[in-house]
Amino acid sequence: MTVTPEATSAAIIPRASPAISQRLRRAVVVLVTLGIAGVLAVWQFAPGVRPPLTESVVSPATTSSPAAGEVSPPRAEQLSPDLALYREMTRAVARGEIYYTAAAREIPRHGFPATSTLNFRLPTYAWCFALVPDERILQGILLALCLVGLVLTMQQVAADEGAFPAIIATILQAGVLRWSIDGYAFYAQELWAAALIVIAIATFEQRSLVAMLALTLAALFRELALPLLPLAVLVSWLGKRRRDAVIYTLLTLALVTFYYWHHQQVQQVTAGLAATRPSLDLGQWLAFQGTNFWILATRMNSWLLHVPEIVVLLYLFLAAIGLADQAQLRARWMQLFVAAFYIGTLFIGRAENQYWGLIVAPMLSIGFASLPATLARWWRSDSASR
Repeated sequence: MTVTPEATSAAIIPRASPAISQRLRRAVVVLVTLGIAGVLAVWQFAPGVRPPLTESVVSPATTSSPAAGEVSPPRAEQLSPDLALYREMTRAVARGEIYYTAAAREIPRHGFPATSTLNFRLPTYAWCFALVPDERILQGILLALCLVGLVLTMQQVAADEGAFPAIIATILQAGVLRWSIDGYAFYAQELWAAALIVIAIATFEQRSLVAMLALTLAALFRELALPLLPLAVLVSWLGKRRRDAVIYTLLTLALVTFYYWHHQQVQQVTAGLAATRPSLDLGQWLAFQGTNFWILATRMNSWLLHVPEIVVLLYLFLAAIGLADQAQLRARWMQLFVAAFYIGTLFIGRAENQYWGLIVAPMLSIGFASLPATLARWWRSDSASR
């Protein structure tokens, strides 16, 4: 028996009556509209409610200081301290040094605190990058990964929504992945995770094993991608894809085990530094920035670098609407992660962490590209109920 996408979505959420469904859609539109209006009112008429965007927003490959609230233009000749650290760590591992020993030396030398395990990036990136003989080959590998993601995105969105949304989605995803040609940004683990997430989104249902591999690698490059796996467990289980749910559960447990091992290694290598012995200290990232961080993170789609803040917020909310009415498993999964990311970053995340937005940017691209189809479905439903 063939299982259609409609049957799958019905297994997740029971179908409501047309009248209730219509009222629910209208309520969502009204609430979102009011939310946008409220944000605009606070931003426009009560600027003292939120702190101004005075901290520089920098691209992954630059340390220059742009205007307030604006991402600086790429400058390949500069190398920010974090990218310099990642390059030095790659070279150290290539020379045969133990990752954790080198990290304990290089992290403070590059001006970063060593008081939290989270300041010690997972060793996976250095282990993998050190296998590549030349950093331009490394950049070429990332570019190839990005191109695969773009092709898969076009195929998947064209099959679900049609040619026009597929073109829009691919263009928007290119804005996310364009950082791969920005100087030395290819050393940023968030960018590799983003490329892998693009592939995972496109293969989440039809080629689930590919998506599992991509998500696991993304979480090994950047732990910010880890929540994608337990959310995949939830969505797969509710969608009655029991095998996928079991595999995602095992992968999640394996990754958590690896993270614990990583924490233990950091504890050992810094055992002699009692005053700075790392712990899972989240306090340094706690900062209530409201929509400030939303704007900064969403700008990591490079098409939004120099547009006004209001345009960034509109893009974010319209992308959320585009995701809201999709019933595929993939869409449910993205809905949950986007909601968790933006709720969480109301309280966690400082201006210099705006590159976290690379993790969620691929999903916003799909949501915004799906907006016309979502609105068309609402219009047809409204017309049919009259």
